[in-house]
Amino acid sequence: MIEWNDSLCTGVEEIDAQHRELVRRYNVFSQAAADGAGAAELAEMLRFMHAYAEEHFRTEERFMERTGYPGLPSHILQHREFTGRQFWLLEGADSPETVQETVDFLREWIARHVGEVDAKIGLHVRELARKS
Repeated sequence: MIEWNDSLCTGVEEIDAQHRELVRRYNVFSQAAADGAGAAELAEMLRFMHAYAEEHFRTEERFMERTGYPGLPSHILQHREFTGRQFWLLEGADSPETVQETVDFLREWIARHVGEVDAKIGLHVRELARKS
């Protein structure tokens, strides 16, 4: 489980709301996996999370483009790597080992990406506000 806390906030309301939803969806998936949910149910949850993540990435990338975020190219690459890996993991929802790997991967990626990489978006926005 991931507990939402202020260290995961960027200070950009729309992005933070989407991050909270990603964390919520991850927690539901993680709990279902721990409770032994079937492969079809887990795969459906992953598809739902995958679609939401893609929507979120588009929102985040448009925001970074609008604000002239200097790390946009590498950020986009991280998003693409995530969606590619998540799609691969989706195919293994019937394997307990792959399900656990998916839980671990998503937990680590969300915590690191949101808490460290996306935090830089907030720093960028605060710097823009300071300059104006």
